[in-house]
Order: sequence, then C-alpha cells, then structure tokens
Amino acid sequence: MKKCYLDANLLLYYSDPDSLFYSQATAIISQLLDEGWTLFLSSLTLDEYFHNMIRFSRVSREEAIKDLKGSFGKIIKLPDLQMITAGLQLKRQQKVINLMIKNQLRARDAYHLFIMLENKVKFMATFDNDFNKVFLSGKIKKFNPAPVDRKKL
Repeated sequence: MKKCYLDANLLLYYSDPDSLFYSQATAIISQLLDEGWTLFLSSLTLDEYFHNMIRFSRVSREEAIKDLKGSFGKIIKLPDLQMITAGLQLKRQQKVINLMIKNQLRARDAYHLFIMLENKVKFMATFDNDFNKVFLSGKIKKFNPAPVDRKKL
C-alpha cells in the first residue's frame, strides 16, 4: 500500500479556490487518488487546518467557523482518507525531542514526523520547507507530483 501524509497547508490550499496554490494542491490530491495512494492525516493536521482556516478568514470568527463545516466536508469525503496517531508510551513520545534536535524542527512538525514514522508512512504532501532536512535525510520523502505538460493545456 502506498501511503502519503497530508500536511495542513496542502489542505488549506485545497479547500480554498481563491488561494494561490489551489491548482497545485488539487493536482497533488488528484494524482495521489488516481495512483491509488492511501491518504493519512492526524489530529495535529486537523488542529492546524481548523486554526488557520479561522485565523486567515476575511469574515468574522463565527462565520469562519460555519464556513469551516463546508470546507472540511470536502476533505473528509476524500476516498481512502485515514486518521492516524502515535502510541502514548512515554519512552516512545520522548523520540519527538530527538527528532526536534536532529532535524531542527519545531515541536509540532517533530510530532508530525513522529506520527509518520510510527505508522510507517514514507511520503508527505506539503508545501512546507521546514521538512527539507528530513527529506534530504531520506527518513521520509516529499510527494512530488508529475510535471504538468503545459502544451496540453
């Protein structure tokens, strides 16, 4: 099974047709689905997604929360989307600190990486450059979509 973890920024762009990266995000998700990948996210991903959808909204907080229901509905309808987490054993959770140090990651990004490693998810779809050192190490790989043939457009 091909597994890919979806980062919150990808979901933000995917759910906002007015965003600069909407077309790219849509193309990435379409390619993942067309190629039979299983898509994963975590509660951390959703927390970031909810927070930023409200934070960057141009409407009142109340309206943004109502709008969130629709945009999130688009996400949860994605085929083969699964929620993953990591075990609660304290010794294993301590690995997050090592991942922060070794990969120069902030705590939240280290938790994303930890969750991926614990669940043997080898690919991540993201627009975030914070994971570049991790991608270079080979621990996980960035999902790079096939280039678009501009001549066909």
